[in-house]
Amino acid sequence: MNWLSTDWQKIRNHKAYLVKSVKNACIDYLARLKRENSTRMEYLSEAASEYQYNFSLLVKDLEQDMKAKFAEMMRKLNHKEQAVFVLRDMFKFSYEEVSEVIETKAENSRKIFQRAKAKMKSDKLQFDLDKSEYNKTYPAFLKATIGGHISDYVSKLKKNF
Repeated sequence: MNWLSTDWQKIRNHKAYLVKSVKNACIDYLARLKRENSTRMEYLSEAASEYQYNFSLLVKDLEQDMKAKFAEMMRKLNHKEQAVFVLRDMFKFSYEEVSEVIETKAENSRKIFQRAKAKMKSDKLQFDLDKSEYNKTYPAFLKATIGGHISDYVSKLKKNF
């Protein structure tokens, strides 16, 4: 506002002049905010897009790692060891719960789990990967880990032994 540098003799209505000056200052202020917000929104949009892209890559990497580890498990462990290992390690079943699934004693399931852990740490592959079995079992495993549908996976495990 040019209130102090204004020639008062040229202004007929001081109140109207002040109202008009304040109104124009507010319009200018809002226009500046709109420009700044537009710039901020463009930046946020770009950042969100990049974040979404990076998140998508992270999910794909995680999915590939899970597939590879699951395939590795199938090549290192027999069916019973797979069941015990996954139920105990991934789903935190107790040895008693695992023993109910594989129909053995709790002590046996504990020993099977120890052997399975040792085999998973070694580099030795014992079995060829049965792709048809993998294609049946992995989706159930994925549903169990992501969606919590453990009973479907357990029923698939029981069919294998």
